[in-house]
Amino acid sequence: MIHESVQVASATLGAEHRVTAGLVKKLQQVTAANEESSELKLARIMQATTRLLNPAFPACFVRFDVFEERGRMVPHEEARDTGMLRFCDTTEDVLSFAGRHPTAFISHQWLAPDAPDPDGTHFRAICAAVAALCKKLVFTPAEVYLWIDYSSVPQRNLNTQQACIGSLGLYASVARFFVAVAPEVPNRSGASCDLNSYVARGWCRLEQWARLTVGGLDGVYLYDGHGLHEYRAGSELMQQMLGAATDVFGGDFTVEKDRETLVDTVIGLWALTLVNRDTPYVRDIHNLVSAKKAAAFPVELFGDMIDRLENDYNQVLQLRASAIGSYLQDAPVSQPKKLRELHNLFSLTRTFVVKLRKRTSAHRLPESADDLRGIDIQNQ
Repeated sequence: MIHESVQVASATLGAEHRVTAGLVKKLQQVTAANEESSELKLARIMQATTRLLNPAFPACFVRFDVFEERGRMVPHEEARDTGMLRFCDTTEDVLSFAGRHPTAFISHQWLAPDAPDPDGTHFRAICAAVAALCKKLVFTPAEVYLWIDYSSVPQRNLNTQQACIGSLGLYASVARFFVAVAPEVPNRSGASCDLNSYVARGWCRLEQWARLTVGGLDGVYLYDGHGLHEYRAGSELMQQMLGAATDVFGGDFTVEKDRETLVDTVIGLWALTLVNRDTPYVRDIHNLVSAKKAAAFPVELFGDMIDRLENDYNQVLQLRASAIGSYLQDAPVSQPKKLRELHNLFSLTRTFVVKLRKRTSAHRLPESADDLRGIDIQNQ
């Protein structure tokens, strides 16, 4: 009887031990999977921010007189093969080029799903807009360089196209001028396209956010077919721009999958917004986005990546003064003020990226049941 009791007790203890060991192993597996997911998210945040510091694809500019001579919008591959493009490979290259040449980022909506300008109406409007800019600021057409999506973004290779889109925020923010071209014209289906339809486009909203986050309102214009209008603080145009720029995913997309395409770009822009939120316009963007965060960062697209981004940013906030101060001492005195400010901003964001990089290598897997205590598996 005693022997049988011992056997039962041993079996029970063995079973409990196996259950405990099995539970620990299962928890280890779940935790490992969650840690891997956490590392992937942090790595994605780091990459999204880095793309605004170091372009994944060169910034490509075309000289205005060359663009005008072609008589139509030219796809990237044709512009590249015929020597129309000026390539800037690094952030320093872009900043230097924008400091030496008048550059304009042209923002407009496409008039057909497969072609930006099937009838040439936007080409003529862009030429009129840039000609008005040259007249206003006393530039010659041979001095001004344009960034325009159809010529500056790869159209045939989807991988390089995606790399370029990831750096869209950099391109829109560093150009000396930002020109929204939105005349009242029909699209291919006959529907009217104008300023209202322009600000409703998700892609155009993204470009406006990128511009305001770094460049502010300096050098921002609208061409509506009747003339060149400057965006001014407090104006109706400005309020419309702010409202649209802070609601990218509430905008219209011809291809719904493009919403997913823009997630990483928006993560990078929000990082810059956090870094620069004490400056005019950026403060407005920060407040507007914060008030409607669920709509600005749909959970089905972003998950908890925005929360992670903000938590990490708060840890490096105290470095802001020293990072900016040290870089100002090194910035060339001859640089335009805006470019020096960009250097300061990117210097701080590099500190942020380094912090994220350290976080991605700081994890370890639990080795025992004691290591699992206090771990919220759902939120790792």
